[in-house]
Amino acid sequence: MAAKSSKDRTTIISPGVSSGIGALAGVIEVALQQPHVAWKNAVQDNRPVPWTRPAQLYRGALVNAGSMAPINAIQFGVDKLLSEALLARGRKVSDAGKIGVAASAGAVSALVGCPAELIMIQQQKQGGSLASQLRQVVQQHGVTAFAKGLGPTVIRESIYTGTYLGANPLICSKLQQLQPGLFADRPVAAMVVASIVSGLAAAGLTQPVDAIKTKLQANLGNPAYSSVTRTAASMIKERGVLSLWSGLLPRSLRIIGAVFILGEAKKRLEAGYLSLTASQDVTTLKAPL
Repeated sequence: MAAKSSKDRTTIISPGVSSGIGALAGVIEVALQQPHVAWKNAVQDNRPVPWTRPAQLYRGALVNAGSMAPINAIQFGVDKLLSEALLARGRKVSDAGKIGVAASAGAVSALVGCPAELIMIQQQKQGGSLASQLRQVVQQHGVTAFAKGLGPTVIRESIYTGTYLGANPLICSKLQQLQPGLFADRPVAAMVVASIVSGLAAAGLTQPVDAIKTKLQANLGNPAYSSVTRTAASMIKERGVLSLWSGLLPRSLRIIGAVFILGEAKKRLEAGYLSLTASQDVTTLKAPL
């Protein structure tokens, strides 16, 4: 039997492979940026930021990494799956469509992100192990507590994912087309500028819902924070409308970094996978019949 040619093999990255790439990219991003998360959560919950205790800045990092891996896996995988489904129907995906597909992937990922972030926030606030926090939440507030903040999380993840998976690559490409002298031969520089633009847009658009979600999840059992509307009203009453923008600086820095890290990781990991696949094809072709 003749060996299969490389054209017979699937060189297009599948949704499954894309999910694996997303999981690895998510772990890398958390490892580099967990202090930004701790800083943002402390500011939004009116707690001191533990700058003098670096270990506390990484408190909850395990659950965060453990949640970001499947979250990014879902975002990358669903984005690829929906894109392929549209192409299979003979439909060309427009730029707006690419952003919409990415936003849909973000909405799906919120089902995992919401409960994971609740546990991380409780662990950062109270300390203790992951297992003890899980047990405490279930015993004191019931399993339904894990759905606290789901609505804001869906909104936030839709906008965020639409930005980093949809808009950011388009902005990067446009920069290289419109400013070839600056960016044509400098793809990393183009990615940095695109990440700043995309990250600031995502942070600004989602900051109020993220602030409400954090306050809601940090104060389980408190009647003043029992729903999205009550949480928003309590925050405005206590600290004014600007409280909805608390934590904007650390969150903006984190999102800009995340957009860049995830974008670069996606590009490089996909290139590495395709290179590995191509080398395996060459080995197969050279193998004796």
